[in-house]
Amino acid sequence: SIVNLFVRRRVLLPATEAQVSSPPVKITLTKKDRKDEFGIILGYKVYIKEIVQNSLASQEASLHEGDTVL
Repeated sequence: SIVNLFVRRRVLLPATEAQVSSPPVKITLTKKDRKDEFGIILGYKVYIKEIVQNSLASQEASLHEGDTVL
């Protein structure tokens, strides 16, 4: 079996424009034996995209756009 992945490297802020606009990387994983495992566990990251002005969230000084919600 073959798996094709298109990944974009995670960029830590502040980032340069070149880092933010970097193209995705194509990676191909190919099993050579039926017992081989791809070894990937996928996750999903939920983050704060925007904080609305004059809201409860905007009054919380420790909350920032880009924070990951656990």
